[in-house]
Amino acid sequence: VPVEMTAFGVIGLEILTKFISQVRKANPSLELLGVLKTKVDLRENITKQADEILMEIFGDAVFNTFISIDTNIKKAQWEQRPLIANTRAKKQYNELAREVIGLVK
Repeated sequence: VPVEMTAFGVIGLEILTKFISQVRKANPSLELLGVLKTKVDLRENITKQADEILMEIFGDAVFNTFISIDTNIKKAQWEQRPLIANTRAKKQYNELAREVIGLVK
């Protein structure tokens, strides 16, 4: 589950968690693979506060990988092209893919 590191992002995740709990009544085997921190700006105190809340609530379910704010993502979306350059965002998405593969094996 991607979550933007803002107050609304964390609040939205709380709503989603309640929904997942309701769905588990019909499908008890449903599991949350992980929580992905997105639009991360390590310079902001708000990011640190949101991170603390996520770790407190979800602990090990929070991916080690996170996706930083990167204008290359916006540029790739605008140009409707993949992140082909050797950007920070591309490296982070590749790391996320490795982490997810490691969890599902």
